[in-house]
Amino acid sequence: MKLDDLFETVSHQKDFGNGRFVRNLLEKAELKQASRLIAYGVENLCEEDLTTFVAEDFETPQEMLVCQEPIGFFC
Repeated sequence: MKLDDLFETVSHQKDFGNGRFVRNLLEKAELKQASRLIAYGVENLCEEDLTTFVAEDFETPQEMLVCQEPIGFFC
């Protein structure tokens, strides 16, 4: 399962923070979901589409490990 692999990979990072990580993961998934649904077409959506994430909405472990803009003293 994609999230199992993701959690296993990132849990070994030095600055891993459980709650912060999950919040950020869900916020990014919401943005990807919104982009996906807009591309699908509003007229084609049903309630299940609006309330369900798919694997593509979540970043891969490799994407999560890419260093973002540093905040503070380390990346």
